Amino acid sequence: EEEEEEEEEEFVYSSLEKMATREEGKTLYESGPISNAQLKLYIDVLHKVCQEDKIEQFVKLFAPPDLEEDDRVYFLESLRGTIDDQERWNTMKREIEILKEGKYRGISGDQTRGPVEFRFDMMVDGNSTKKKSSDSGSNNKIHIMREVVFTKTNNVWHAEG
Repeated sequence: EEEEEEEEEEFVYSSLEKMATREEGKTLYESGPISNAQLKLYIDVLHKVCQEDKIEQFVKLFAPPDLEEDDRVYFLESLRGTIDDQERWNTMKREIEILKEGKYRGISGDQTRGPVEFRFDMMVDGNSTKKKSSDSGSNNKIHIMREVVFTKTNNVWHAEG
């Protein structure tokens, strides 16, 4: 019985997600490449900074300009993680890569002035270990839908806080 309830909850969530992304039969999210050159350049720069593992530079570019200093430091430290656990930074890098490669479900909003929202799918490891193997460990992958919203302040793109 408990398994049936879990399946039912997933179905309900899936149905609600579909309803949330549609309005009177219209999809609220467009598919296709980013149409605004400045937004595309911003994503490209974020991607380059991620590839070079420049976490401090990433935070300067990504975080909203009105973010409190304590929150900015916390965000930076959470991305840095530890030598053994850099999962949050690795996840952030994968998210930016998805945007760069255009592998998102869709874009909603104003690509010229913002806010603009990207929705995309990610597979995350259900285990805390990062060991990659070809055994049946792939059953521990969890599919999640993610979203990120960017907006502009003083004509500069940043994540919405």
